[in-house]
Amino acid sequence: MFWRCFFFPYLFFLIASCGSEQDYASIKSDDVVTSSGAEIVKFATSQEIDSDEVVRYQYIVGFKGELGRYGHHFSSFATERRAHLSRLHRTLRNFASPSIRYLTSIDLGSLDGDYWHGRFPGLGSQVMSKSYLSAARAPASIVSVQFDSEEEARRSLVRWVALDLIWYAEPDYTSKLSMTVDNFSEYNETYNSYEQAGASWFSQVNLQAAFSSLTQKGISPELAPIIAVMDSGVDYQHPALADRMWENPAQNQASCINDKYGCNTTQQKKGLLGNGDVFPARLSSAGVECDDQGSACQHGTHVAGIIAASPQTEYAGICPVCKILAVKIVGLTRQGRGKPDTIADSSIIAGFSYISRFRTAGINSVRVVNASFGKFQRSQTVEMLIRQLKDLGQGILVVAAAGNEDTMKRQYPAAFNDVISVANIMADTGVKSDSSNFGPWVDVAAPGDTESAVTGCFRTGILSTVPGGGSECLSGSSMAAPIVSGIAGLIVAANPNINISDLRDRLVSTARTDIYDQSGNQAYFPTLKDTRQRIRLLGSGVVDADRSINYENSNPKGSVPSNSRVTPSCSVIAGRKGTIAWFIFILPVALLTVFRRKFN
Repeated sequence: MFWRCFFFPYLFFLIASCGSEQDYASIKSDDVVTSSGAEIVKFATSQEIDSDEVVRYQYIVGFKGELGRYGHHFSSFATERRAHLSRLHRTLRNFASPSIRYLTSIDLGSLDGDYWHGRFPGLGSQVMSKSYLSAARAPASIVSVQFDSEEEARRSLVRWVALDLIWYAEPDYTSKLSMTVDNFSEYNETYNSYEQAGASWFSQVNLQAAFSSLTQKGISPELAPIIAVMDSGVDYQHPALADRMWENPAQNQASCINDKYGCNTTQQKKGLLGNGDVFPARLSSAGVECDDQGSACQHGTHVAGIIAASPQTEYAGICPVCKILAVKIVGLTRQGRGKPDTIADSSIIAGFSYISRFRTAGINSVRVVNASFGKFQRSQTVEMLIRQLKDLGQGILVVAAAGNEDTMKRQYPAAFNDVISVANIMADTGVKSDSSNFGPWVDVAAPGDTESAVTGCFRTGILSTVPGGGSECLSGSSMAAPIVSGIAGLIVAANPNINISDLRDRLVSTARTDIYDQSGNQAYFPTLKDTRQRIRLLGSGVVDADRSINYENSNPKGSVPSNSRVTPSCSVIAGRKGTIAWFIFILPVALLTVFRRKFN
């Protein structure tokens, strides 16, 4: 009987220990919460709060859940939202009830090991060292939580970590716009006239030759790729954009009310991602001029025009056969929080969730997203959503502006690995703009400014549409990114079934490196002192529309296999602790055998 006295208490200890939260949350500093040495929560600093770099007292939280990736098993966003919130309310029923707004869901288990390795020192190290994620699924309910104060946020989040309720939490950061103060053969002559008038950005990216190639291939301009413009809204009544706007054939089906031309995700409310008021920020309707030039009011309409404006007297879009889906992410939230010209991460997340819902027969309706905005803070939620957009169907490519601070410091979302980051060069000279960011994280360069004024402008820049039916020259990497997005649209028009790896490869691999031959760009092609290896700080070169259309040697990389994972329970059976863990489990069996032989 002695062996029973030993064995059953030991078995009870194993059962009680297996899967329990051994490592309670601890405060590493005033701004970080850790568990088992991993960073779980990043708090907003007082400086970020005072400078409005975050939405005050609001956090993006990934709760641990039981529901599937992106809610594909649900018939609508409303049903998905109810299922997630019902579970969350049960989980938090013993807590003071904060204001929770459901945004989307992410299956963290679907993100491969390459993604985690070296990416997030917090969540990533958990995944790699403690194997928190299951082999099949690790679903997370992504919500924004509004607390009454920063003190309440810190108390609640620390406790949620200690109780193992959340994967991570981060501030709801704000971004800024990256700006400074029908036959293809028919386009050749028209675009030639623009170049003669000083619109040198068309020749810089070899656009006319691309139109000739498309004509020779017999590509029909009726194939209209949809490009999502996540920005400050679009004047959908502008004469150059009215017939270039995508029109939703099934309004109100993607949990956005009256979403004829897209969704305004700053206006999220109960059960909805937003509404269809995608007219420019600071205005009350479309077809109205902005009060101030170069403002956020003009930004989204100008970007949309660079991508897809119908040919006008003095300007046109890079892809005049593309359609624009407007996702308005700039402005005050429905609760009146933030500033009129800032972008909350929660609006970006809701925007990506909206875009991902448009699929026909398993194929994404939207193939390209233009993101001419950014910030220096890195949101892991936004990064994970972009990662999953890449893997959704044939993939959705995000093209982002590198920013205008003339620095190598990484700006996001441009610096994420799964995004094409675009630096700004002068259209007429090919030399880097004085304001453009640069660095080894930049993928390509494109024209976003000019040294001399263009016909129709009183200043330098790229000529495009502005609200109220007019046109204006604006400059910055915000103008360079949509040129790349427009070329991506032309590639999709020529190859409707192209996958995202091939699309990205065509844009990056065919870029012309001759911009590094110019004296003004020599500083951006330095030699590493120790290895004598040269690195390109303006990406692989300037994008070339014609070369990307005719590129036949694509060799897209295969997906990186996921690392092995085990279930959260008994997670010590993994990695270097595996031998010890198995010994712990085998020990009582061995002892049981010995004792039974001895005492029976």
